[in-house]
Amino acid sequence: MSAKLSISIPTYNRAKFLPDLFESILSQIDEKNQNIIEIAISDNASTDNTEEIINIYKNKFKNFVYFRWDRNMGADRNYLKCVEIANGEFCWLMGSDDVIEKGGIDYVLESLRETPDVVGISVNRYAYDYSLKNRLREKPIAYGKLTFDFLFTEVEDIVYYLGDYFGYISGQIINKRLWDNILEINRYKISEYFNAYVHIFVIFNMINKKPYWKYISKRCVGWRSNNDSFLSDVFLNRIKLDIIGYEKIAGDVFGRDSKAYHSLMAKISTIHVFSYVWIGKMENKFSWDDYIYLFKKCLNYYYKYPKFWYKTFILLIVPTFVLKFLRFIYRKTFKKFIIKENL
Repeated sequence: MSAKLSISIPTYNRAKFLPDLFESILSQIDEKNQNIIEIAISDNASTDNTEEIINIYKNKFKNFVYFRWDRNMGADRNYLKCVEIANGEFCWLMGSDDVIEKGGIDYVLESLRETPDVVGISVNRYAYDYSLKNRLREKPIAYGKLTFDFLFTEVEDIVYYLGDYFGYISGQIINKRLWDNILEINRYKISEYFNAYVHIFVIFNMINKKPYWKYISKRCVGWRSNNDSFLSDVFLNRIKLDIIGYEKIAGDVFGRDSKAYHSLMAKISTIHVFSYVWIGKMENKFSWDDYIYLFKKCLNYYYKYPKFWYKTFILLIVPTFVLKFLRFIYRKTFKKFIIKENL
């Protein structure tokens, strides 16, 4: 019997995290699903003991595919490779520092049985601290408007609710046949989208060709926060990635006059960029040159969107000392009052 679901894992120097992921999978393998679950892992020439850890767990899984590059090929090629080597009908893209929540695998398999023709699935997540010991509060997916499983059939709706969430690789499950088809069609230009978000380019093309995407409200995956180790200058590069990367992909796939493009850009400007600006100012992460660069990029990309002006733009121009003072007042007064009322 061929695999129904491949858990496709790109990795690089994540040896200390891999056991958590493997154990979270192994604990959910039983006689009913062991023949249809596969692990496919692509190692981007890790220099730690990743290969040693993988060899230990290879003997514990019935279906295990392991590929190792002879040199570091970059995050994007490694993302593509872990799907290329997979044999499953569907591939669950999985960050090698995350985990699958208890019951997540069977829930996804059941969902695939119910809707076998889906292009892909996005699953909800829990956010954890770096140690995976404490759950963190975070803004809900899709503005908190998706509290139940839902099957999308319109491109604009998929992008509006889930477009920015596609950036979280561990939350996405894709139809491998269509994924391969999109890559074949775009084989001569795929390298243009090697910005650590190549999977978003493929997914956007998939839903553009067949808008049939499912959202699972059950929290099937656990995200380990504060671990963006694939980027060197992490913070500023992450902002550039969201500003420039999303714009190019959405513009090239959907067109810059499309509803899908504008809804995604508005969301990135008022959620992702807003959060990065807040953190950057509160933690003094920006040099003056970084700040000027960010300011110009935001004006260039987001000037059309009203929410940007009364939310992110205001945050950009308010002096940091004012923001810190307001945060201090909030913590000393309103926050305590809100907590007391909730109790």
